[in-house]
Amino acid sequence: MTYKPAICKDCPTFEKGCEGSNQEDCARRDIPTLRELFLGYLTVDSETHDARRKDFNQAIFDVKEGWAVFNRTDLSMVMEKFDKALNLFKTLSSS
Repeated sequence: MTYKPAICKDCPTFEKGCEGSNQEDCARRDIPTLRELFLGYLTVDSETHDARRKDFNQAIFDVKEGWAVFNRTDLSMVMEKFDKALNLFKTLSSS
């Protein structure tokens, strides 16, 4: 299931929100942004090292080589980063 924003500022139907085929076009334009956020969570450590903070992130893949930083990196670790990226994306899209 893909994320489709309720309102896309680049859409000709900005006042009404996305409808019909425009909704698919809007979703395609959002993919690079979501991809960038997701890759950031996968490969970039946060400035803070306090795991209790909301903005804490620990990279699980090396940014240059692409290999896993930790032994036994699994799909649940990757999906946790995707969920964080999607939540940030939704927050950015709604503002």
